[in-house]
Amino acid sequence: MWSIPPVQLSVLGLIRHMTQMEHVYLAWGLGGGERLMVYGDDDYAGGSATTVEEDLELYFAEIARADGAISALPSLDSVGLGHKQPLGATLIKMLDEYALHSGQAHLLRYAALGEVVR
Repeated sequence: MWSIPPVQLSVLGLIRHMTQMEHVYLAWGLGGGERLMVYGDDDYAGGSATTVEEDLELYFAEIARADGAISALPSLDSVGLGHKQPLGATLIKMLDEYALHSGQAHLLRYAALGEVVR
């Protein structure tokens, strides 16, 4: 059963989604190469207890590729090879993505506990 029906969202789904965001905006977006959507449209709702290790490995590998792509650009005005957007704007976009989805994870925690615990 989903934590907040009818929303098909889980913390693992958020990790899978952020794997794709790390790729689209940072690893591929800044570094170029081949754009791969590992999970396609099945990021938020996908995954299970049996995929946790693999999903985390993919997430951390994408972060490593993203770190390399960021390091390769000399300034915040440098344009990404994939999406052609400046590094500075891309980093702000990623801050927004992490802020939004961290908030969702916080709400999922409350839903799982059945109460607001501070």
